[in-house]
Parts: sequence; C-alpha cells; structure tokens
Amino acid sequence: MTYTEFKYEIKRAKISIKMVAELLEMNPNSITNYRRTGTVPLHLAVIAVMLAELSARGCGIKAIEQKLKA
Repeated sequence: MTYTEFKYEIKRAKISIKMVAELLEMNPNSITNYRRTGTVPLHLAVIAVMLAELSARGCGIKAIEQKLKA
C-alpha cells in the first residue's frame, strides 16, 4: 500500500497517525518516516484498512482501546 493510500484509510477511520502510533505503542515518527519510501509495511496497511472498516461500521478507536485495556 502506498503511503498516500495509508493516509486515506487512516482519515477514513477518523483518526490520526499519532492515534495509530499510540494504539500500536509506536513512535509516530516511525510511521511518518514511511512517507519517504512511499509505501508502508503490510501489517500497517492491514491495520489501517481494518480500522477504517470498523469505523465505517460504527466501531471507533475508543471501543478498541477500551477492549485492549481490559
């Protein structure tokens, strides 16, 4: 997935890259650095698409965070 497509999916999920980084316990810069290569690793692409689909179905990141903290 291109970095542009990744950002589109994150936007569709109604979250920011910073929020994705916090959810995954990553440094936001580690994610934004992929802008230079133009592509993101498969695991980040899958996560972005899943978050976007969950958001489209009414399950936002807050519900996910709560389940992870439980």
